[in-house]
Amino acid sequence: MFLHRLNSANRRLVAIAFAGVLSVSGWAQDTPPAAQSGSPQSALPQAPQPMRTAAQQPQKYTAVDYSKPRSQFPNVIAPYTPAHVPPPNLSNTERIQQLMHDGKIMLSMNDAVALALENNLDLVLARYNLNIADTDILRANAVYGAVEFRLRQRRRLIFRSSQHFGSRCPFHCHRPFASK
Repeated sequence: MFLHRLNSANRRLVAIAFAGVLSVSGWAQDTPPAAQSGSPQSALPQAPQPMRTAAQQPQKYTAVDYSKPRSQFPNVIAPYTPAHVPPPNLSNTERIQQLMHDGKIMLSMNDAVALALENNLDLVLARYNLNIADTDILRANAVYGAVEFRLRQRRRLIFRSSQHFGSRCPFHCHRPFASK
């Protein structure tokens, strides 16, 4: 290969020349174009005009009651089909277009905070987390309900066995009262 024949002085010279070429090409991109004869405005390209679209509505939180399943009538597989989740709105709000004047955005601190909140995808995700938290509560209540049901069943069994066997319960959970 060609590079292994170069000695260290030549390698340094090639590296300095390469760095110089890169820095000159970087400077060339930063220089503004020279104004041609005539008005300076004629040399600038026309600024793109903002497209007016219908006002976008923020996505609302819709509470879903997961304790009531979908009906199997008339579609038998309806309870097993996935729920429709609307796609996220990834476009900027209309407020940005209203704040833009002559290609510059004129922001106050309140506008900056409002824009940050309107365009924050983490807040959109937090709306989905509310439904996920509801299902977690429903699942925890189901486990608690099952445990409570088993305890009630056991109490009923103990009570019936104590009535049937008297003081000699086969489960050893009922002791007769000591007589004084």
